[in-house]
Amino acid sequence: NKLPFRKLPFNSCALSLAPFEDPMMTPDGCVFDMLNIIPYISKYKKCPVTGKALALKDMTKLTFHKNDKGEHHCPVMFKTFSPHTAIVANKKSGHVYCQEAVDQLNFKPKNFKDLMTDEPFARTDIVTLQDPQGNDHRDIATFEHIVKQETFQDAKQSQMKVPEETRRILEKAGLSMTKSSGDVKPGQVKLVDKAGPDGVKRKKGVSSGMMAASFTSTACDVHTKVEEQAMTDLEKRQELWSIMRKLGKKGYVQFTTTHGNLNLEIRADVTPATAENFLTLCKRGYYNNTIFHRVIKGFMMQG
Repeated sequence: NKLPFRKLPFNSCALSLAPFEDPMMTPDGCVFDMLNIIPYISKYKKCPVTGKALALKDMTKLTFHKNDKGEHHCPVMFKTFSPHTAIVANKKSGHVYCQEAVDQLNFKPKNFKDLMTDEPFARTDIVTLQDPQGNDHRDIATFEHIVKQETFQDAKQSQMKVPEETRRILEKAGLSMTKSSGDVKPGQVKLVDKAGPDGVKRKKGVSSGMMAASFTSTACDVHTKVEEQAMTDLEKRQELWSIMRKLGKKGYVQFTTTHGNLNLEIRADVTPATAENFLTLCKRGYYNNTIFHRVIKGFMMQG
């Protein structure tokens, strides 16, 4: 009676019953947050939902796609996921689709290549995450860890920092985070990702919609592959600002004045947009020959 709901929502971890951040899937289609499932498997060596034996190598890192409103959706059909949507995942690529997309574009034409990556797969690699008919593992009352009241975190694990600890656990388990869409250790982040073969930087997991448009409009050229949407200049800058916050890097500027040097610390990790504007103006020489007409000790300088 104390359970928040009878059926687990598709975007929730089957251990914490809360929305996941870095989803992982078992071979049976049970979805968990990476930070919760790894400590549990390390301790119990089984699936917390079905009770079957489970190892970390059996887990698949999932990639859920979102639309402009931040809602999970199918990257091919662009249908927003709901409790009434049949949702599946490709175990080979980790991408998540609606069942209709896989049926119409893979099974029916016998095209056994992933819709996002063109990676070959078998019919058995398609795993059901949510079945509106109820033929899945989302009945919370039957979860083994709920029935047995098993814990999945101890005091030390509950204080883990997601980026660092998750990375170390995955490396120890032999798993890779290259497909993860969640947090990454700051030291692993690259300031600028390489552009695609056409020299255009694109949004990962966000379709341009050209393939869908070519199916329904004769005015569009035929597109048989999903093309990711190109990033705008603002989105490229926002991506860099986000990386600067994660890196925790600061900038430093030295002003040479008639009364000595001024060393300034620029908090690029807190206000990256403002820091970028200020450093750009410094690089252009905008502040050269600036006159400070008001100096208040311990408070401010105005020029």
